[in-house]
Amino acid sequence: MKNFMKILFFLGVVQLHGQSNNTDSIVATVVHTWTFEEEEFFGPGVADVSFRQNEIDGFVYADSTIRYGDTSFTTFYLEDSKMYFWDYHYEEYVMHFDFNSTTEYEVKYYDWIMDYEGIATIMIDSISYKKFGADSLKVQHVTIFNGDKLGGFNNEIVYEGIGAANFSIRFYLGCGLCDPNPYVTKGRCFSKEDMTYNFVDYECDSTWITTSVTEQPSTSINIYPNPTTGEIFIGGLSTDTDYQLYDLSGRLIMQGIVKNSTLFVDHIGLSILKLKIDDSWFVKKIIKIE
Repeated sequence: MKNFMKILFFLGVVQLHGQSNNTDSIVATVVHTWTFEEEEFFGPGVADVSFRQNEIDGFVYADSTIRYGDTSFTTFYLEDSKMYFWDYHYEEYVMHFDFNSTTEYEVKYYDWIMDYEGIATIMIDSISYKKFGADSLKVQHVTIFNGDKLGGFNNEIVYEGIGAANFSIRFYLGCGLCDPNPYVTKGRCFSKEDMTYNFVDYECDSTWITTSVTEQPSTSINIYPNPTTGEIFIGGLSTDTDYQLYDLSGRLIMQGIVKNSTLFVDHIGLSILKLKIDDSWFVKKIIKIE
């Protein structure tokens, strides 16, 4: 099932594909930002957890439809509480999310690996609202059945007007054989104008490395300067603490005790610093320049 849960995440320049190529129809531009969590595995039990941000431009066309260029070389738009994504196989916009429905709805998809056209059934298990201060988002909790080909996904979440909580903005149906490294696991944050929705209990740009011990991101530690020429200062420590320094292959290259909130990093380039804070580890990427 784990392979079925992994989704190919295409990156690159956003290419707008709309029903109209008349750029004169654009009357306004807005920018939204999706922040996704990304994991890259280096070996058994060792993974680098980082983030990826995608700014998505919205263009208002003459038909008053705002079309957003997303991270999969396509566009999508919202209409009547539904989200439609451009599909290059069907050469049309295909509805992926319907927030008017309270029971179930269907989504057609193309499995490009198996060369198969399928219909997925989205079963709505429940509907809730997630609060963000004075604002709130409508949330669908769904189970997905990919026809008779790939089995299903359980306990998926979709935010109205934002998209899927896991992997990317939309469900990439029919991609159960995809097994990329690195791969995107979930959405962390969504920003629009002066509002940010944080869907995780840590900062959008947190990074850490997962090893055989439990790792937890932290917002109370401040490391500077970073990048550094060697010496770094660690604000927020109440006492001397153990540290470990790893290269990007997961190899331990330094360890010891941070004294007086100061540490000298020998390794040139990018490394992963782990600090023992109580019963967990704070992890931060460090860059040393020559």
